[in-house]
Amino acid sequence: MNSAQNWETFGVDPTRLTHGTYSHDTEEQIGEGDIVASYSADRICEGAPIRKPFGWKGALWVCVSIQGRGDGAQTLKAYRLTPAAVFMFTGEATTYGRKVSIEEGDFARSDPQGFYHAMTVQLGGENMVLTGPPALFVADEAQRAAEQLALFA
Repeated sequence: MNSAQNWETFGVDPTRLTHGTYSHDTEEQIGEGDIVASYSADRICEGAPIRKPFGWKGALWVCVSIQGRGDGAQTLKAYRLTPAAVFMFTGEATTYGRKVSIEEGDFARSDPQGFYHAMTVQLGGENMVLTGPPALFVADEAQRAAEQLALFA
């Protein structure tokens, strides 16, 4: 199994992690953060195009996991997107179906670069590759504390 301990964790503006609320009038999610909105694990396993990625440190990323706690804190796991061109991605790209079919999925689960590493995805008609190791995104605690203190000002 993978250990998240070696994955880099980034503190981000908490608004990037909000789920927002659904508006029946406009039939869209209002106030949803860009990292949450990029969640595409459901689309990746179906072979469907991924949702709009988010930008971080000069690269495009897509969220594949959202884990929350009872206190409202959450951790989002994301992979970098790399164009599938041979000179951009140096590993051997594969599909979700192929990767999870090896050793009944144990191969994907034990990949040191992460479960989704080297999986091909579609983004706006372009072939991209999810590149690990994944990164974890959490609310920046200093920013969260400042927002809470502002409530009492």
